[in-house]
Amino acid sequence: PPPSRRGLALVDPSYEVKTEYAQVVDAVADALQRFATGTVAVWYPRLARRESETLPARLIRLNPQNWLHVALDVRARMPDGLFGSGMVVLNPPWTLPDTLRPVMPYLKARLAFDDGAATTLDWQIA
Repeated sequence: PPPSRRGLALVDPSYEVKTEYAQVVDAVADALQRFATGTVAVWYPRLARRESETLPARLIRLNPQNWLHVALDVRARMPDGLFGSGMVVLNPPWTLPDTLRPVMPYLKARLAFDDGAATTLDWQIA
């Protein structure tokens, strides 16, 4: 870890192999052990796939007192293919929810492909 107590790690794997979801959880757990005060942001695809659907909760369990989950679905959920993107941020800046609150509806309105577009913004910040 850096000498400063601040830092950001952005995790953006391809997720082309299903095992990458578990590898991401393991890597983030290791990163938090090494740098407990660091901010870790993990991007994930919104897919109708169990691994994609359970990833946010698995990451949040690593740091249940200090997290933010944000997602943007640009279309209705589809059985195949990408319908949105999400990000879980562990140890987020305390200002992040207030920053994202007005941004997410704006993005939804501008990027929606159909009436199934939606946003998610949940957090627990200690």
